[in-house]
Order: sequence, then structure tokens, then C-alpha cells
Amino acid sequence: MNAITAEITEGQKKQFLRFVEDAAEKALRYSSGIGKDGLQTLIGNGGIFQNAIIAAVRWYSCPEYWGEKPNYRYPMGFTRKSIPEQVSTLCRIFGLAGVSYDERVAKEPLPPGAEHYFVVLPWKFIACSYHEAIQKLICIFKTERKESFGTFVTINEGSLQRSERTELSLQKIAREQSGSFLIFPAQFGIRYRNRSALSVKNKLVSDEFGLGLFETLIMLLTHPDRLDDGDGECVLDCIADEYSRENDGRFTDTPYLSVMTNHPEVDLFKSVRETICSSYWQNDNGHHHCSPTAFLMY
Repeated sequence: MNAITAEITEGQKKQFLRFVEDAAEKALRYSSGIGKDGLQTLIGNGGIFQNAIIAAVRWYSCPEYWGEKPNYRYPMGFTRKSIPEQVSTLCRIFGLAGVSYDERVAKEPLPPGAEHYFVVLPWKFIACSYHEAIQKLICIFKTERKESFGTFVTINEGSLQRSERTELSLQKIAREQSGSFLIFPAQFGIRYRNRSALSVKNKLVSDEFGLGLFETLIMLLTHPDRLDDGDGECVLDCIADEYSRENDGRFTDTPYLSVMTNHPEVDLFKSVRETICSSYWQNDNGHHHCSPTAFLMY
């Protein structure tokens, strides 16, 4: 028995097991339409299902994962898509055919802090340079979502640079996986909600790395309901990227994507404003700042 398990009281253990049993019964009672075949599918994928339960226990049992202000949660309609669903969406958007992905990845248990496996394309797949990849992806993003957008600041060769930690981590993942896509365990921001970009960078654990504009936009293409915040402004800090506002080689700003769900001129959920700002990180401004991050598995 390890030290963590030893600290759990018998009463806590009984209550926990009762919670899990009650949840299983409720899932069967309220999941209309699951049917015999659906339940057998779940049983046939029991290992993956158990890994999801383990990850949920790790997630909800760690106070630091709830951030400094526990009043923010993911949108009510936010659902994490399966790896095949994400791959299918990206194939449709980018016109891909005959591509493959490493099916072994999802069989691994999620590391502490991760909430799901996410699928992205390498940025070099669509452009020779990172800033060109961002420019192209923004156009695709706007076309795909067909929403009202604000003005994105100018991105050019000298204005944006990548975190070395993130680049090396993604290169390692690419070497260890087969196929055209990169699949990694990640969290979509709630682990570090209401924390500044600088504080998040200082809190990353050894196998964790930040995600940039490219990865975050790809994840939003496969999970568009992540922006359905419904409670003011949701800001996704892209801490893997650094921005030079004056294009003078001083990369002091952190880019972010934001959605205003209470904008007076457009329908709810429809006003997506991509902006970049540096002063945000120096004070607690009350917005729902979130920093998506990913994890190495080996």
C-alpha cells in the first residue's frame, strides 16, 4: 500500500465506491437508447473505459486542477470527441484521404492532469513556416465556423516564435507514433483556469508542455462547442507561442484566443474575437483565462 492510499480512511473508501456504483446505475437509468448492443460495445472496450474512470478520479481528486477560482467549468454542451471522430473531421476539413493514425495511443492510460486524447496535424503539413501555417489555419477556421470575427493582429515572419519545449515535445511524439497525425493526452484549459500565462509556464510539470495557436485552433475545429462558454469571456492562452508586438525581436507577449458570449451585436456563442495582448498577464482581470497544455506519455 503506497503512502497516498494509506491516507485514505475506510469511510472515504466506502463513500467513494458508493459514488461510483450510484453513478453506474444512473448512467444505465438515464442513458436512453444505449441498448444491449451499445452496452456490449462499452464492455468490449472495458480497458479504455476503465482508463477514463482512472483519469477522472485523478482529475477531480486534485484541488490544484480546479484552479484558483472554482466558479468556472467547461461549457454545458462541451463533449470530447473520440480519436476516430477527430481524425474524420480533420480529413474532411483538409481534404485528406488514405491517411492513418497510431491506434495504439488511446490504449494507454491518461497521465495525471490530462483529460482526453486530442488529435492535431503537424504545422509543417500546411506550410513551410509557422507563421504561414497560422495565417492559413486562421482562414480555414473562419471559413469552417462561419461566424462573426474580430480582427486578428498581423502575423509575419518576425512577429511570432515557438516555445522550444513545445517543439521538442511534439517532435518526440512524432518520432514515437506512426501515421499522419499527432495524438497526445491534453487538457483544454481548465487545469489552469484563471491563471496568468506566466504563472502557468512556471507551474508546468516535467512531462507537460504548452500548446500554441496552431494546436489550439485545430482542437477548436474538432471541438467547436468548447467556445460555448455562456458566462462572459472565455480566453484560451496559447502559451507555446510568443509574440513580438513591435516586430523587433523582443517576444514579450502571449497570444490568446477569446470568445465573447454576451456580445450585444451577435447571437450567443457567435462572436469569436482573436486578439493578442501582453498586459493581461500582470493582473487578475476577472476573465476566464484558460491555458491548454499537453503531456508526453513515455
